[in-house]
Amino acid sequence: MRNIKPPRRTKADGKAPILLAVEDTDGMLNAWCPFCASFHHHGKEEGMRTAHCDDPKSPFNQTGYLVKNGTTYLTRYLVESDKG
Repeated sequence: MRNIKPPRRTKADGKAPILLAVEDTDGMLNAWCPFCASFHHHGKEEGMRTAHCDDPKSPFNQTGYLVKNGTTYLTRYLVESDKG
């Protein structure tokens, strides 16, 4: 099995946490928030986002987070894993 690398940050992303998001039927990215236990809905592009968190104690409210398309990442992983 090939070694699939996790999503990477760029210098511009700084140290913001990465949230893997799933695409909905319109291609919009939806990231699960472990702090408010709900999905945060974002646009179609990956990148830095301001948190939509309802939990005032969430560190995402201070840092924001980097949204990466987990659907694409998981598909790539499964395809590479299937190659053996």
